[in-house]
Amino acid sequence: TEFDWYVSYEANLNYFADGCGTVTGDELWNAYSQYISALAAALNGVKKTDRLLWSPNFWNPAASVNNETKLAEALTRFAAATPEITDLHFQDDAHAGRTCEGDGLFYYDLLA
Repeated sequence: TEFDWYVSYEANLNYFADGCGTVTGDELWNAYSQYISALAAALNGVKKTDRLLWSPNFWNPAASVNNETKLAEALTRFAAATPEITDLHFQDDAHAGRTCEGDGLFYYDLLA
């Protein structure tokens, strides 16, 4: 896949459902979507982009997801709110024993 820009920030998307500490999932969702939109605007100021690749992560194994429905809804809303992202490829986390064939497919299926 060819792309013009790559967003290197590997956000933990598991937090969209459960939040992190005192920060809610919705607050993190808002922060990530604002970040992506602002970054895309800045990148377009340097070079107009038609393809923006982001490869966020899920730090937790699929089996540990507490609320699959809430996470799926948050991911779907995020994709709609950040049309600047044309290509989304999750990190495989092979070093942690997770692969695209296992946990990765679970997370991709949440977007379907």
